[in-house]
Amino acid sequence: RHPGRPYDDMRMINSWVEDSESAYECSLLSDCPLDCPNRLVPFGPSFRLEVFRCSGGDGRFVKGWGVRSPDAIPRGSFVCEYIGEYISDD
Repeated sequence: RHPGRPYDDMRMINSWVEDSESAYECSLLSDCPLDCPNRLVPFGPSFRLEVFRCSGGDGRFVKGWGVRSPDAIPRGSFVCEYIGEYISDD
C-alpha cells in the first residue's frame, strides 16, 4: 500500500528508517484516510515527556537541555516530532 513507508502496521518504525535521517508521512494531500498507519505526527506524543536541564557529574548545569520520559519507551516507537534548532558549542 505504501512502499517504503516508515511505520509498520503496529505504528512502530521500520528497521530501514534507523539508518535514515528522515521519515516521511502521508499528509492531507495524500489520498489516504486520516487513520492511515503512515500518519503519527498529527496525533502528538504517545508517551509522557519532560524537558530538563542536563548537569555534569558535579551538579553544575554544563551540558544544555534534554528530553526524557518516566515511561519505558519500546524501541522503534514514535516519540514526538522535534521542531527546533540545534546549536553546537563550535
